[in-house]
Amino acid sequence: MIENNNYKARLIDLEDLDFLNNLRLSSHVQNNVGVHLFTNNFLQKNWLENISKSAKEKYLILEFCDEKNSWQKIGLIRFTEIDF
Repeated sequence: MIENNNYKARLIDLEDLDFLNNLRLSSHVQNNVGVHLFTNNFLQKNWLENISKSAKEKYLILEFCDEKNSWQKIGLIRFTEIDF
């Protein structure tokens, strides 16, 4: 996990799948990256299991801590072509 002031980035987990699905279904995301194929929970869980094993790419959830000290999911970060 990476944390700085009121922001943190952490690896995605099962609890993030609904947020990711809503994000991917939003029109502004689809206009920029296209339509995704993960239309049900089974396919999303499969996707998560597969990407979790990858050393070449990582997906992180970006969160913001609001004035009530509650962490709100605000985005997705994707690192690809990792070669360390």
